[in-house]
Amino acid sequence: MFDLLNALTDKVPIVIDSDDLLEKPEKMVEKFCVATGIPYIKEALQWDSNADTSIYSWWDGGSFHKNLSQSSGLKYQKRNYLDIDQTPYRVKQVYRRMLPHYEHLYKHRVII
Repeated sequence: MFDLLNALTDKVPIVIDSDDLLEKPEKMVEKFCVATGIPYIKEALQWDSNADTSIYSWWDGGSFHKNLSQSSGLKYQKRNYLDIDQTPYRVKQVYRRMLPHYEHLYKHRVII
């Protein structure tokens, strides 16, 4: 998708690395807004927790939106990584297959 959009528009699509977003949410959202021309509204990084998200939860059984509804904003989250050698075989297969794609996108990520 990234390469197709780049070829069709002759513009490099915006790439946000999730680690950067979770580690520095304010700066990353502001950079994204500047890159896309969307007004940056700092207050949009916070919301009331326990909102009813049931109408948005059809696609994953609700887990994503349940977690989101219990949060109160986009803020720093410490990452907890597993050693790939300690994961099941299927995870290792997917990791090996996806790593080149991730590395390709990573080169184009928004940097703070």
